[in-house]
Amino acid sequence: MNGDYEAEEKAVQLQDSAIARPSQDGDADSPNGDAKTPAHALTELKELPIFPHREVILEHVRTHRVTHIQGETGCGKSTQVPKYIMEDAEARRKAGLSDSDTKIVVTQPRRMAAISLAKRCAAELGEEIGKTVGYKISGDSVSGKLSFATTGFLLQVLVNQPEEFGTYSHIILDEVHERSVDADLLTMLLKLLMQCYPKVKLIVMSATLQAHLFAEYFAKLEDGCLGQRNSAHPVPVKPLFVGVRTYPVEQIFLDEIQDHFTIEGGQARRGLDVALQGFNGMGKGGKGKGKGKGKKEKDRGIDGAASGFVRSEPKIVDGLDLLCKELVQQLAKEKCTLIVFLPGIADITSFYETLAPLDTSRRSEEGGWTQEKAENGDVCLKIFPMHSLIPREEQEEVFNAPPKGVCHVVLASNVAESSLTLPSVCAVIDMALRRSIEYDARRLMSCLVTTWCSQSSCRQRSGRAGRTMPGRAVRMVSRHFFEEEMIEFDPPEMLSAPLTKLYLQAKQLCLKLAMLHSQGIIPEGIDMNLSTPTHLLQQLVQPPSVTLVEAAIKELSDVGALDRNNEDALITPLGHIAMALPCDLRLCRLLYFGLMMNCASDAIAMVAGLTAADPFGAPSLMVLKDEREYCRKLERSFEARLWCDRGRHSEPLMLRELFIEWINAGAPRGTKAIASFARDWNVIPKKFEAVASEAVDISTRLCKLLRPNSPGYASVQRLLASMRFQVDVREELVKSGFPSNSEYRKLFCDDVNSMRSLLACAFSDQLLVHLKPRWEASGGKKRKEEQMVAIMKKHHLDSAGTVVLMQPPMDLKAWQDEWQTEQNVQKLCQALCGEKAQQIHWD
Repeated sequence: MNGDYEAEEKAVQLQDSAIARPSQDGDADSPNGDAKTPAHALTELKELPIFPHREVILEHVRTHRVTHIQGETGCGKSTQVPKYIMEDAEARRKAGLSDSDTKIVVTQPRRMAAISLAKRCAAELGEEIGKTVGYKISGDSVSGKLSFATTGFLLQVLVNQPEEFGTYSHIILDEVHERSVDADLLTMLLKLLMQCYPKVKLIVMSATLQAHLFAEYFAKLEDGCLGQRNSAHPVPVKPLFVGVRTYPVEQIFLDEIQDHFTIEGGQARRGLDVALQGFNGMGKGGKGKGKGKGKKEKDRGIDGAASGFVRSEPKIVDGLDLLCKELVQQLAKEKCTLIVFLPGIADITSFYETLAPLDTSRRSEEGGWTQEKAENGDVCLKIFPMHSLIPREEQEEVFNAPPKGVCHVVLASNVAESSLTLPSVCAVIDMALRRSIEYDARRLMSCLVTTWCSQSSCRQRSGRAGRTMPGRAVRMVSRHFFEEEMIEFDPPEMLSAPLTKLYLQAKQLCLKLAMLHSQGIIPEGIDMNLSTPTHLLQQLVQPPSVTLVEAAIKELSDVGALDRNNEDALITPLGHIAMALPCDLRLCRLLYFGLMMNCASDAIAMVAGLTAADPFGAPSLMVLKDEREYCRKLERSFEARLWCDRGRHSEPLMLRELFIEWINAGAPRGTKAIASFARDWNVIPKKFEAVASEAVDISTRLCKLLRPNSPGYASVQRLLASMRFQVDVREELVKSGFPSNSEYRKLFCDDVNSMRSLLACAFSDQLLVHLKPRWEASGGKKRKEEQMVAIMKKHHLDSAGTVVLMQPPMDLKAWQDEWQTEQNVQKLCQALCGEKAQQIHWD
């Protein structure tokens, strides 16, 4: 999962509204389009920008092995291209022009998009899902000649069963610009397998396609198709441009705002001046001197210091929120939506507080909405926050078309950048920032940081406007910074992400490909080196550095997924679990040790809770206008968390306790069935459904790995039965009845210390890591560690059984009350170590 990575993947709570809401701008790319029968939708489909290019696309697919399609957001490529190809292939097969069966798979980066696009395609064909169109995602699938699948799902299938590739007639890679690790590995695997199965066609699609990069990567395939395999310089096939925005969108940059808007004095004006000063300084030397296009984002940032910008982590300058407030008032139009793109929830909250006075909607006594006249004329504003952390029920109205006299102002993260479409967007204000996950190879940790967007990402955002009317996009960076400093495309995740699971997949793939080679399926002289995983990874579109690969091998060896630290290492049982499960490596360790310690159900419950989004309700003042209601809901949320935590101060154990309560309630599923449980425990139904789905998926995958007669297999099957499922002899998931009380009450461990030990084993390499030893502020020669050792020797303490708090909380020591101080310390020791301290020493 990646970006406000994640953000979209965790936005499962938006799925129902995304499917149900009709698209106001005829965007077939978006999953929230209106489901109509072909008779009613025919006129609308013919009006899509891609429709005039239908025959050109089909002719290119017939005569070339690889087709590159570039079409701007909203042109209809995601739904129409698969349908065009399927209809043409079926017609040719029936006419006797082709003897191969039609089987098409379309990859999507997100589960929500795969399901929603499949449903839209089926609706446009006037069919139920599962007849011609289906989908394939982790833990759920519906068969069909035309299937929409997540990138990770198809990758897993082809890594473990490469021969499955030969059953497809066409493979369509959509949204390739996102460049996730899975997408890049799948691209490399497809290039290899297409040399083994010459009849399969590949279509690569994106709104911001790096045309030359992918065209050159697949050039030799196309060259071989044309009977010129031995040519020294194969000529890449040019991409097809299949649609443009219906209306023009005016691009306005920070240094051009004064030419288009009236910005009065005050803090808004100061914010504009400070931002301009910073961006102007970037290209003129000094502290803000530019470092050149294509450098790391963290080297091209700006901070909010008015005295001169230095290159640091990108952030929003003080005063830009007030400048945004001025722009919103001047850009607002009735019956339209205005989107403000912000990096994360903290900035959305801050901007909401700034813009809240503009929200002229008030709740009437009857519970409906009334509009009061706004200061900017007759247009009333409604402010909506949009983020995956905000419950879906509180965001539904934003998908409705604004009524007469009203403009919707949406404060959104990149969740609104591509897959979700808002109605009648007239303008976009883009901070050109995003929250993304970056990997620290030194600390072996991933962290969420704020970075500058790429140019292609900014264009994708501006593409939200201009579909039903001329639009305007205001970018809060200078034109020079955008054109000269911001990178053109988002760097592939491969260049910065941890490569542990990728290396395991590459190693497994090498073994599978060696078997295919021995069977004669892989021909001699293919254009790839398959000798080792490292060599295989060098065949990627943009290969990772050797340093990152070596770090991945070392980390896999350290955690036990490989049996030694070199290329010849064997994959251990933990490594096989890590390959089969879509979880972090340490969470896979948690499952592995859970099976070893005979507490598999507890491990699955904790992993499911940690993998999915936080299920507990989190009220927000951005949605709840009444502060007393907000306080009541916040108190209920803390009460539920506190009860599940039971004084253990452990999030994994808290989520495990919530999961157990759900099992005790009969494991209800579905919106209506889970409503009572959700009210009792103050959880968001859709988010807890995601936790339950993760638990079912993890259990199903484990059942396929474990021996049927093993204790672990029996334990996982009992947990599945308590969730009303079971894995049959064909290794397929089927529904079952709820087990008897005597069975499901034995699922979970009662010993909390065993659970703490389980967590300590799983995260043993990430506990109490001290990276930078500190020195005394007074300039003393001894390091803190040396001082601690000296103090322990002074009091004759065993260092192996001593916990040192270097900076204890201020309120730990009660004023002139030694007994209360000792009680506070003992509570902390109980939470940290699971037992009380025998001695307490203050220094």
